[in-house]
Amino acid sequence: MEVNTIKYFIFIALFIISGCSSEMDFETADALYGEQYNLRALEANEYIRQRMEYENSIDLDAKGDCYAIPGNGITQILVISSEGVIESVIANEDNEKSRCFKKSYLGTKYKAPPFSPFYRKMKMGYGLKSA
Repeated sequence: MEVNTIKYFIFIALFIISGCSSEMDFETADALYGEQYNLRALEANEYIRQRMEYENSIDLDAKGDCYAIPGNGITQILVISSEGVIESVIANEDNEKSRCFKKSYLGTKYKAPPFSPFYRKMKMGYGLKSA
């Protein structure tokens, strides 16, 4: 069996497992993100580039002034539907900063991704000094 075939089956198994609960945990979401990139990096990178341009044009990450909230940076996985809507935001920790970013991003719509669900990993507020 080819390595890509095995990776594909692992990706499908993780996807099925993630659908069994209403909200997946960060480790599962991060694994799905990793498998997505192992299998379809070129498509994913182009979509992320375009989506980032759009999000920057509307200052999405500045909504809610989340960077000003004290604490460390957070890593979040955005789960994007076939319609291009962010339907879930899963952070590596649950705190005021992660909830703020979740509120800013959840429900945001852009054009449809090349496949779905689409996973996007974002690191927010690392290296920034908070008051």
